[in-house]
Amino acid sequence: MQGWWTWLKPLSPAVLCLFFSAVQPWGWRAGIVLGVLGVFALLLGVRHLYERESARFRIRQAETSLGLLERKRHDWMNHVQVIMGYLSMKQIDRIRPYLEQLVKQAHRERCLAQVKHPPLAVALVSLPHRFPEWDWEVEIGEGFQSIPPSEAERICQMVEETTEEMGRMVSPDDRMTVRFRFDRGEDGVIFSVNVSRERKVRKCDWERLKRRIENWQGNFQAFDGGFMAELPLGGGKSAGNRLLSWGR
Repeated sequence: MQGWWTWLKPLSPAVLCLFFSAVQPWGWRAGIVLGVLGVFALLLGVRHLYERESARFRIRQAETSLGLLERKRHDWMNHVQVIMGYLSMKQIDRIRPYLEQLVKQAHRERCLAQVKHPPLAVALVSLPHRFPEWDWEVEIGEGFQSIPPSEAERICQMVEETTEEMGRMVSPDDRMTVRFRFDRGEDGVIFSVNVSRERKVRKCDWERLKRRIENWQGNFQAFDGGFMAELPLGGGKSAGNRLLSWGR
C-alpha cells in the first residue's frame, strides 16, 4: 500500500482536478478551467516522479561504483600484502613474475575499457569485482571495441544473463575459472564461455540461455563446460545475416 501511495501522491492533485472537472455542477467553463489545472498538475506530478526516480538512480549508480572501488582497493591491498610477504621471506625472485601477472591483468582491463559502448565496457571490466567467487579471463578479439551500440546492448544483456544462469548452476563455494571470449566477424559476433570444471556445467544446463539466443536469431552450441553463441548483426532482421564459421 505504501508503494502505491508513493507513486500516486504526486499525481493526486491532477486526479482530483480531472475528477471534479467531470462531475462539477458549474457548467462547461468551470470544467475547462479544472481540466486545464488538472493537465498542468499532471505535468508537474510526472516531472516530480521523473526527478525523484532520476535521483534514486544516481544514488544506486554511486553505491555500485563505490562498491566496485572498494573491491578494487581490497584486491590491490591483497597484492601488496603478497609482495610484502615475498620481501619478508626474502623470496625476491618471485616478485617479478607476480608483478608481470599484474601488468598483464591491467593490460586486459585497458583493452576491455576501450570498447566504444560504455555500459558494455563497464560490464566486462567489472565482472571480476562483481563476481569475486570465480576467477575470470575476459578476452576480446580484434575489432570488437568498435561494435555498434545496438549490438553492444544485446551483448551486454547476454553477459548479464549468462552470469545469472551460472549463478543458478554453480555454488559460490565451487571456485572455478571462467573464460569469456568475444570476437567480431563480418556479419556477427561470436561469444564463447568456458569454465574450468566441466562436471559442474553440462550441456543441458544452458537450455534457458539457448532459447534466449535463438529468440535473437542466433546460433547456439553447448558443450560440457561451456557454450558458443553466434549472434547476427542488425538484431537478426536479415535471414542471411549470420556468421558461417564456427570455432572453439
